[in-house]
Amino acid sequence: MAMTGIKRMIARFKEINTLQKRAKFQTAVLKKAVEGSKKDVAEIERDVKRFTFKNQAQIDRINETLAKHKK
Repeated sequence: MAMTGIKRMIARFKEINTLQKRAKFQTAVLKKAVEGSKKDVAEIERDVKRFTFKNQAQIDRINETLAKHKK
């Protein structure tokens, strides 16, 4: 009986070890995915700032024209 219990414990430890290895691998994959997503978000934010800056001059001109016509 003691041998059976020991064999079960060894089997459980092996299973736990396998699960830990999988978890470490999945963690590494997820970290890479998160880093990639952060880079994508940074690029999008940069593009939005550039687009906003680019269009602000046109919006200012339109507002000036409207202000002249309101007078």
